Amino acid sequence: MPVRLTREADVMVVLGAGLGFNSTFHFNEYVGADTRIAHVDLESAVVGRYFPAKIAA
Repeated sequence: MPVRLTREADVMVVLGAGLGFNSTFHFNEYVGADTRIAHVDLESAVVGRYFPAKIAA
């Protein structure tokens, strides 16, 4: 069920997570092609590393 929710989401708000292998396996199957991502992390190199962020901070 969580995979379906993230794949069908209009927007994902990601706070302090890298969207790396443990959460997405680096596959677009887990994040919808049209899903907009707002990504906030203290380490700027992590933001948008695997999935482009529409809002990055």
